[in-house]
Amino acid sequence: MPSRFHRPLPSLLKFLALLLLSMGCTTRPDRLELTPPDHLFMGVGQELWFKAMPLSDSGKRFPKLQAKVRWTTSDASVVPIDTLGRAQSVAPGQAVLTATLGDLKAEARVEVRVVARVVPTEKSLTLTLAMDEAGEYVREGQHLGATVYDTLDRRLEGVKPRLRCLDENVCRTSNDLVLPVDFGKTTLELRSESATATIPVEVVPASSAGNKRPSTKTR
Repeated sequence: MPSRFHRPLPSLLKFLALLLLSMGCTTRPDRLELTPPDHLFMGVGQELWFKAMPLSDSGKRFPKLQAKVRWTTSDASVVPIDTLGRAQSVAPGQAVLTATLGDLKAEARVEVRVVARVVPTEKSLTLTLAMDEAGEYVREGQHLGATVYDTLDRRLEGVKPRLRCLDENVCRTSNDLVLPVDFGKTTLELRSESATATIPVEVVPASSAGNKRPSTKTR
């Protein structure tokens, strides 16, 4: 007959399991934590590695199980992803990336935005050159803004096109500032990804510019 102090084995195992759980110990993950949880691709041809960390409800990490996580995409024509988590933007649109480990799943929503057009704030620029008393040119530069739209005709906040004077003997650019170099005419190109816009630029003597106020002066 067993002693009254002897605990049956099944009860002892249950007790130990409850004890381990109360101490934050577990042998399997309860969820997947994605990094990043979602992402916006600005343009096609970009790559990003997604990671899925298996975690328990108590926060215990299972890094060795990461190699067993598998990835799928809801739309491979927008963002395909390989089984290791490497995603690539190939076309504008949206997709859902799913990480799977056994019966655990987690999703990351991704979007690809592609610039469709660039709209300058001015239709043309007239820059002026003046000469000071020392015989040096005073260059009157102007700032040029532009609005960039995506394929859904949404305004892309914070996206600025690159400016370039096609003839740098006439004008040059620095960020959104256009500076005259010498008298003449040329074309200013605004480019964001594959979208471009152009406006004519003319550099004239300061006395020929009328009442137009310059934005910046450099010597």
